[in-house]
Amino acid sequence: MTGTFGEYREGHFHTGIDFSTNGEVGRPVYAVADGEVYRVADSLTGFGKAIYLRHPEGRRSVYAHLDRFAGAIQTWVAHRRRGMKFRDKLDAAVAPGELAPVRKGELIGYSGESGAGLPHLHFELRRDEETPIHPFEFLPAPTDRTAPIVSSVILTRVFEGAEDLPGRYWIDLVATDTSEYAPAYHLSPRKIIYALDHKDTKTILFDRLSYASQENKRVGLIYDLRSSGAGGRYRFRLFTGLPRPRAPSAAESPALDVSRVRGDTHVLWIRAEDNSGNATETEIGIGTPHPASPTRGEGLMFRPSEGETRQLASPDGAVECLLAPSMFYSSEAVSVWAGSSGNDFTPPHESVLPVVSACLLEPTGVPLASPAVLRFRVPVTMQIPTGKLAVYRRASLNGQPEKWSFVGALADTAAGAVSAKIDRTAFYILSDDSVAPRVSFPAAGRWSRDDEIHVVVSDRGSGMADTGGVEVDGRAHEEWYYDADRGWVRVILTRVGRGPHRLAVTVADRIGNVSRKEWTFRVR
Repeated sequence: MTGTFGEYREGHFHTGIDFSTNGEVGRPVYAVADGEVYRVADSLTGFGKAIYLRHPEGRRSVYAHLDRFAGAIQTWVAHRRRGMKFRDKLDAAVAPGELAPVRKGELIGYSGESGAGLPHLHFELRRDEETPIHPFEFLPAPTDRTAPIVSSVILTRVFEGAEDLPGRYWIDLVATDTSEYAPAYHLSPRKIIYALDHKDTKTILFDRLSYASQENKRVGLIYDLRSSGAGGRYRFRLFTGLPRPRAPSAAESPALDVSRVRGDTHVLWIRAEDNSGNATETEIGIGTPHPASPTRGEGLMFRPSEGETRQLASPDGAVECLLAPSMFYSSEAVSVWAGSSGNDFTPPHESVLPVVSACLLEPTGVPLASPAVLRFRVPVTMQIPTGKLAVYRRASLNGQPEKWSFVGALADTAAGAVSAKIDRTAFYILSDDSVAPRVSFPAAGRWSRDDEIHVVVSDRGSGMADTGGVEVDGRAHEEWYYDADRGWVRVILTRVGRGPHRLAVTVADRIGNVSRKEWTFRVR
């Protein structure tokens, strides 16, 4: 098991269980219970090839990223795809009686890497179509005697209103879980229980999620967005000023104010449990006041509690950010530092220019209730066109290598500015992306019509766009797609005849730089 229910994923919680196939495709996949196929998907993105079963008691099970379907399901899909293009997405309901009922243990497909991700099986159990639930509520968990690891507890001072409030903190827990059957993989604990001075116990339990209420996407209300998932560690918000989504089950925990609790020292008790019930307990002492970390940086302060919308700008006018109280889940003040950075920061890729400007919103890793617009003004002396500049976010801290993520590049050439919508407090920079993607063809060889040609493409700036084109002998070739996980353009040769051919591949990055290369190959 390489991924568990409720884990942090970029922009959402993980809604199922991932099982490793040791990098292989074609392993048999069986139905977990009697049921009927009510939905089938076949796509180049998302879940890829997926089967949805409805069981007699009303629950559903989902089997995703398959390589192919088995038996009558494969025949049904082939029939439905007639007349569709290679890149068209199939996501269709199966009428009652169209396919025979499925029995527990029946072969329904073969594992693969269709859609997102490398080879693995993604399995879900759902209470209904919109409510994924933890599979181990109903199915046996793998045998495991390894308890979760609690790495650290982080206290962050809260700033609210006009003055600093000593003794008031957000408290985060950094933890991970390994298993004896897959020690190389790091999972998220299933349950976290905590209390101050062993009173008023709170719980975060990953037992269910919700598609219908969009709570599945409110991952930043439970996990810190800055560093969760980095290095296999997960940073959970325990005492926080943020609201809790109803699912996963999480008790409300406002920011901890030890100044209002009797006594000079207090005990924070934490228990982390995994899927098999193994647990680690720890206690730490908290004084009043406590030297919390990290400290708030210097800069302008925006206080949602004041109820005013403000345009915060750096002294040199290089950066502007419009902030409104409605954008924030809590009333805690946000520190905003912005300005020209010169050569102080490492650029996010092989840039022509150093970082032009930077903006830091602290505390970092906090989700916004609605997006804010961050606007960078381009210096008039800049030689790079405005349309080749982009906004990037630093995604990982806490001792992890810097990882930059492309955020956006809305260019206003007339005003000499570049903007991006941001969904969290973080460290942002403006830098250039003037370098086109790289394209590398495989070594020379002969290919059969059952093969794929894998053209390696990469971009270290804004990232590859899922656009472009493939031509064989000067004519558009439809059977290809961009595999983001492997960094390949996969060219399918099923409809290419024998003999020599010329292949042309055109790719683009997300800011519009284009590369085109040609190559010859032979089909035997």
